[in-house]
Amino acid sequence: MYIENRTSDAVIIGSSRYCCIDSVKHFLEGREAKYDSREPVFREKEKLNLTDRLIIPSGSLGGYGEWNAPLFYHNQDRNGYFFIINLDTARNHTWGEICRDTLYETLIVTQEMVKQAKHQGIARVIEWKGNR
Repeated sequence: MYIENRTSDAVIIGSSRYCCIDSVKHFLEGREAKYDSREPVFREKEKLNLTDRLIIPSGSLGGYGEWNAPLFYHNQDRNGYFFIINLDTARNHTWGEICRDTLYETLIVTQEMVKQAKHQGIARVIEWKGNR
């Protein structure tokens, strides 16, 4: 499944099994990103160490998938939780500030949304247009 950034800003997209940004452990990778083995470090008083592969520019796709399982198989309610952070915010604020001050937007992807995207023949692309 892909999430398409339909805003005018570059973003990073964190994924989680729960509807709580504190549970984010991974970020989606850009579809055209080059591999980089460095992972962001989630320390409350430090800024994220972002790599180019985690930045989803406007009009680009970030990929999400499960290994050998249906989407969101491990989530209790079978929904996907994504936390979208504007790139400027991610670069200028610590992880603790982003979480505490709600400097992010939340996208909850349901199984119905995934089915609709699949039925439209668009390879399971969920569009993100922003909430603010």
